Amino acid sequence: FDLRGRRAPLDVFGPAGMTATSALVEGDGTKGVARGYTAQGGGGGERDNVGTRPARGSAAGGSYSTLADLLAFDRALLGARLCDRAWSAWVTGGPRPDAGAAAAPEVPSFGFAGGAPGLNAEWERDGDVVMFVLTNRDPEVARPTVQGLRDIVRRMKPGAAPARP
Repeated sequence: FDLRGRRAPLDVFGPAGMTATSALVEGDGTKGVARGYTAQGGGGGERDNVGTRPARGSAAGGSYSTLADLLAFDRALLGARLCDRAWSAWVTGGPRPDAGAAAAPEVPSFGFAGGAPGLNAEWERDGDVVMFVLTNRDPEVARPTVQGLRDIVRRMKPGAAPARP
């Protein structure tokens, strides 16, 4: 992808170890890509989102990935394989390194989300816990799932073994 307006594409996938992520070209025969379903647009019920998908994927949408690749991206970003730690901290909500502000916390907490009719991804990190929710439904479907998971994780004590029945 051409990120940040660069003339030469910036390879994020390779350094991050993302082997099953790419930009989809509609009808290219890519296997394993889920169809999206949306209730938007009226008519009642859900329908295939083919009319809302771009013909070619880009950083703005229409790309595909897997949970394993998204976790690899999370680890690469925070492990300074995509940029140095100060810029990684900025990407995840810390201060700009060139602004002279104090450093961000060692283990960040942040969340990113994106979606369109019939597809949605949510990525949340709360300290050492990473949560992803991917769905081939409208964005309103993933948010309650992420919130519920986050609430459960926050009630758990770090390092505690699960209770036995």
